[in-house]
Amino acid sequence: MNTGDRESGDAGGEGLPDDNSRTTSHADQMLISYLDGEMDERTSAELESRLASDQTLRMRLHEFQQTWDMLDEVQPPQKGDSFVRTTIEVVVSEARNRARQRKRMLQRTMAGLAFFILPLVAGFYWMRSVQHRPEREFIADLTFWENMELYDQVDSIRLMEEIHNAGWFSGEMSNER
Repeated sequence: MNTGDRESGDAGGEGLPDDNSRTTSHADQMLISYLDGEMDERTSAELESRLASDQTLRMRLHEFQQTWDMLDEVQPPQKGDSFVRTTIEVVVSEARNRARQRKRMLQRTMAGLAFFILPLVAGFYWMRSVQHRPEREFIADLTFWENMELYDQVDSIRLMEEIHNAGWFSGEMSNER
């Protein structure tokens, strides 16, 4: 086949595409329909008339016919029980792989969340436990405030220390007298 004939057929913008073209032209579609027997008689007669006068189109039809002939000679693969079994095994294997991947992704996500959330929760509770709270000081000093009237009547700090050591106001009495 002379590729120069082919390229010259496309020079006017009509006809067949050159070898670099990836799209199927209208002429190619017509030729394929002709070979498949999908054309009505009128369109088929018009194409045959065009084939009689267009060398490039005849060559393209010949190429398609050779391709059709080669395809007819190719034996389809035998699909027996082993083909079905192998296909099912591949599908099952792929499904298992995808399930494993999803499980690993879920585990990684959960580990990432735990790695992020657990320190936050632990930090929150730690801050709550060490946080300075005014009510804690008040509760610790409650005994003092409850006995403030008595302390006002004492002139010496030494007497207050003895009372404290004796445990008179804390509910425990010491035997140090």
